[in-house]
This record gives sequence, structure tokens and C-alpha cells, in this order.
Amino acid sequence: MKKVKHLYKESFITWFLFDYLLPVLFIIGFWLVAALLIKMPYAFERVLSTADLMPIASILMLSVFREIDAEIKLNRVPEKITITVQKNLAIFFPIVILCVYCIAKYYTMNYTFPTENGKEIDNIIKAIPYASFISIIFSGIFCFSAKWAIISSLKAE
Repeated sequence: MKKVKHLYKESFITWFLFDYLLPVLFIIGFWLVAALLIKMPYAFERVLSTADLMPIASILMLSVFREIDAEIKLNRVPEKITITVQKNLAIFFPIVILCVYCIAKYYTMNYTFPTENGKEIDNIIKAIPYASFISIIFSGIFCFSAKWAIISSLKAE
């Protein structure tokens, strides 16, 4: 049992580093390059208004759904109410996030950014990067708690 939990904890660390942190750091890094090296006007809004973090957040939550479902079917975790609720929310939240993503994508595809700093930009364009960040942070917290629930609920072998 301890070996299985240890393997799950190692898997969790790998998940955090490569599935969660790496894509987020690449997107943030691209924003920093655009802002500091290229000196692009409205770099934050231009890079992050594409809402690229939202599909990543959805994919992470859907992978947690599959993980919970597999562990229940393999009878390694009991089908407790907390696990069941997390499993259902791991389907609901990605759908909501992807709907917001589609709206944001449609809006940004039809938006023309000013070519220089100082000119006013649309409030929705200002809000999309923050919504994108909120979705990835929420996804990280949700996935962390769901994965931790799996680890703590593992049945003794």
C-alpha cells in the first residue's frame, strides 16, 4: 500500500511539473518576451487575450475525470460522495470554461489592437487574460484536491 501511494505521489509531482506548470510557464514566458524584448504594445492583452490557458485548464480537469473514473472502476478507491462530486465537477467545469473560451476567441478574432501604447482598449479584451489566469489557477487547485483525494482514498491492498 505504501508503495502504491508513493508511486501516486511521484506521479502527482510529474503531473504538476510537466502537465500544469510547463505550459503555464511557456505562455507567461511568451508574454514576457513580447513585453520586454519585442516591446509590443499591449503585450499582456495581445498574448493572453487568446485565452490559451483555458483549453489547458479544461484538458487538465478532464484528465482528472478520467483518472477518478479509472480508479473507481479498478476498485482502488471507494466511490465516496466527495470523489463522486469531484468526478462530476471535472466534467461540468471544463464545459463552462470551454464555452467562455469560445466566446473569448470569437471576440478577440474580431478585435484590432491599437498599434501604440496609451490608446484605450476594450474592457472585454482587458478582462479575457484575467479570466484565462483564473481558469488555470482554479484548474490547478481543483486538480490538486482531486488527485490528493485519490491518494488519500486508496484502498489497502
